[in-house]
Amino acid sequence: MSNLLEIKNLTIGIHENGGEYTAVDGISYEVRRGEILGVVGESGCGKSITNLAVMGLLNDQLSVTGGEIIYREPPAKTAERTAEARAGTRGPGEDVREGAAAHQR
Repeated sequence: MSNLLEIKNLTIGIHENGGEYTAVDGISYEVRRGEILGVVGESGCGKSITNLAVMGLLNDQLSVTGGEIIYREPPAKTAERTAEARAGTRGPGEDVREGAAAHQR
């Protein structure tokens, strides 16, 4: 099974007060199709910044200064799964929306 996501030696810098500081230094990991990755660590160790970088959401003070982020899209949905979705079976995110709606009640 091939990797959907590969992070290779990722380094992220913070630009502030006229200088650049390393926030994340050389992190690497892989996520294969069907796997779930949990990221844990101490407060301030770079968990959120790393995930923002993977999603392309770093703000102006942050930048990827080294390494690679490689995302391979999964194969397209089959016609059968697409037809099931149109027929009213659960789609992506429906459980989350239902949970949020129930919480607001």
